[in-house]
Amino acid sequence: MNIKIGDEFLVYMALGEESYMKEYYRVIEIDPALSQVTGKLLRRTTADDKNMGLGRCELEGGIEQFALEDIYPVKA
Repeated sequence: MNIKIGDEFLVYMALGEESYMKEYYRVIEIDPALSQVTGKLLRRTTADDKNMGLGRCELEGGIEQFALEDIYPVKA
């Protein structure tokens, strides 16, 4: 996967058996040795792209790590 620092990526999060939300992150660190990226949470939407909004705590602390195989780069 060709992803670099500053790129946006998408992660699908299950909400139940048939529903999910999409979380958008910006790459802030890449660890090729572990095949993972660290991303800063940008926004969250429902499956039909309605914005769910983010609380202040989520924006300030919304940094998570993901395996490269679990993310989907967002094409600009």
